[in-house]
Amino acid sequence: MISHLQERSLRASQERGNDDKKGVALRKSDKIQGEGKQDPKDPAEAEAEEEDEEDLCSICYTDPCDTVFVPCSHKSCGRCIARHLIEHKNCFFCKTPITSTSPLSSE
Repeated sequence: MISHLQERSLRASQERGNDDKKGVALRKSDKIQGEGKQDPKDPAEAEAEEEDEEDLCSICYTDPCDTVFVPCSHKSCGRCIARHLIEHKNCFFCKTPITSTSPLSSE
């Protein structure tokens, strides 16, 4: 918040076309106050978002991981695994031959 005297001085300076450093600083601080203020993210909320991202399929980044390759135990979403197994019989990640898939158990 700027004082009445500072505001009057700023106006006078602007009318004269004099952009002294003090006037520029006052306008900048005035503009910043109250505009676009955002609270920093709550640490618990940021951690929850990070956990959600970790649960997403690393192939499509859309669906949650819900299926596991057997025997290597790499996980992905069932849709990506099904699409991959149409033409390939190995893991996306480690190229181990896949013997089956299994639903990911909920913890």
